[in-house]
Amino acid sequence: VTVFSMTYEEFTDLAFSNFSIDIKSAKELFCFWGMLFELSNGDLVLNPQQLADVLACVFTKEPDKIARMGDTANGILWHRDSIVEAIWGDTSKYPKYLWSFESTTSIIPTPEMPPFVNLLHRAELGYPLYGPKGVPLGETFIPALLPQEPTEYSSTLSSLVSV
Repeated sequence: VTVFSMTYEEFTDLAFSNFSIDIKSAKELFCFWGMLFELSNGDLVLNPQQLADVLACVFTKEPDKIARMGDTANGILWHRDSIVEAIWGDTSKYPKYLWSFESTTSIIPTPEMPPFVNLLHRAELGYPLYGPKGVPLGETFIPALLPQEPTEYSSTLSSLVSV
């Protein structure tokens, strides 16, 4: 099982079970040295370079890749395997269970969210979208992917209004 991050509590449990050290100081040193990265929600990424590689797949400027990524040019990541496969589908780098919505393995933290999409949400780089009645739209809003200039009207916005 590939683990990209853990909660601060999991970190302290691991540290206390293996070492008798000042946990806060150790965490700060590991973050300073680049061995850990603390997300805005307090979770700790165990391999910051791997996180950067995963996120670089989403925040890309490659025109070919962007064309295959649906409406991401307007800040929307559709929850479809065809879209996330264009982003993370290189199985030599990332096993399918980490990004696929079709995966049914118990390794996924929530049944509807693959770990990579869940990571975008936990890192507060993306936000799941819901309709007026609280029904999930199957899309993630990623502010960093919004165009520099506002666009006329997005097909995704029409789905927000009609749900």
